[in-house]
Amino acid sequence: MPDAQWYFVQDNQRAGPVTVSELQDMALHGMIGPDTLVWTDGMADWQDANQHFSFDAVQATGLTVPPPIARQFQNPTDDMGFPLTSASQRTVASPYQSVGGIGPDGLWSGAPSRGFGEAISICFGKFATFRGRASRSEYWYFFLFSCLLNITVGLIPLIGQIIMLVLFLPTLAVSVRRLHDLDRSGWWIGLFYIALVGGGIMAAVFLGVPYSTVDYQSGQDMALVGILGILGILAMAWAITLFVFTLLKGTSGPNRFG
Repeated sequence: MPDAQWYFVQDNQRAGPVTVSELQDMALHGMIGPDTLVWTDGMADWQDANQHFSFDAVQATGLTVPPPIARQFQNPTDDMGFPLTSASQRTVASPYQSVGGIGPDGLWSGAPSRGFGEAISICFGKFATFRGRASRSEYWYFFLFSCLLNITVGLIPLIGQIIMLVLFLPTLAVSVRRLHDLDRSGWWIGLFYIALVGGGIMAAVFLGVPYSTVDYQSGQDMALVGILGILGILAMAWAITLFVFTLLKGTSGPNRFG
């Protein structure tokens, strides 16, 4: 398969894609060996390179893909060549359960890429779980679902408020797990809410003072206005920072959160 895109494991991390000819050159220079784990589209899991390529005479013949090996992933057979019909006869590991937990998409097994429905199911299943990690797709698909749901029921005030309350906890949980995926503490969100509440209290106190009694020339009132302005700027900067965090790829490999 001259045009096939292959991936290989180097220092417990996925590398590639590369072509067969590039793998051949790497083998000639000793950069990969028979026990190097490789993967290409259509394979159920990472496999040793010697299961797909010949290393017997690599300098003379190059790398070749034996047809029986290529076929076994389309029609699994046993050692005698007979097809396997029972799931108990063959265990196919997920690509995310190998190579030190790194899957073919380069994401950690604890925070793999998710589909739309899968992300919704995972987030509700981890309704109040603040441990572990969440990939970008898991976070953003659930965020999209929340937005669509709020738009749909937003025309009915009471139901809309109930939905917002129901979604608050799983949204907060997946946001914390998204930060964990970047090896960042969930206190990035916790401190943001604390500061927001503090600023809200100060604003309520300030707005509760009758306008006619506010002396904008007094040092006390001007200081309060200045503090509220600074808090507003900091809150905006903090919100932008958190938004950028949600767009970043997670840690390649394990971190202190999983």
